[in-house]
Amino acid sequence: MEKPSLILKQYLVMPIIATEARVAEILEEIKKPQSDVALNGLFLMLVSYIESMKKEILIYFLKYHPEKIDTNTIEVDKTLLTKLDDFNLLERFITDYVERIPYWKLKKLFYSVLEIEKPQNKSEIERIVNKRNELIHKNLEMNYKLGVAGKASVPIEYLSDSINQYMSPLRKVGGII
Repeated sequence: MEKPSLILKQYLVMPIIATEARVAEILEEIKKPQSDVALNGLFLMLVSYIESMKKEILIYFLKYHPEKIDTNTIEVDKTLLTKLDDFNLLERFITDYVERIPYWKLKKLFYSVLEIEKPQNKSEIERIVNKRNELIHKNLEMNYKLGVAGKASVPIEYLSDSINQYMSPLRKVGGII
C-alpha cells in the first residue's frame, strides 16, 4: 500500500510569504540613504532570498514526491526511498539533493517539478542573477596597467527594479500553488 501524499498549500507557500516579508524589509531600507556597500548588500540579499525560497519549496514538495527527482543524478533506488518509514532520512536526503543542485538546474527543476509556468520576465531575472554573479566574482578584477581594482555597484534604481522584477512572478507562483 502506498503512503498518501498530502501537500498542504499553506506550507508550500510559507517560503513565498517569508520572502515577501524579507523583501518588504529591503524596500523599507532603501527608503533611507544608503552607501554603495549597503545597496550592494541589499541586492545580494534579495537574490539570495529568492534562491533560498525556491530551494525550500522544492525540498518541501520533493519530500512528498521523491519520484520527481531526476534519476540521472542519484544512486539510490527511489522506490526504496518512498517506502521507508523514516521520514527524517528522506527529508535529509532531499535537502542534500536540492542543496547540491547548481543554479541553472535548480531554476529548471523548480518550474518542471512544480509544473508551473516560467515567468514572463525570465530574461530580466537572468540579468539580475548575472549582475549578482558579477558583483560577487568580478568586483575586484584588477587592471594591472592602471594599478586599480574594479568596483561594481548597484544603484538604488536598479535594486528597486530588481525587486519589482522578482516580485511579479513570485506573487503569481504564490497564487498558483
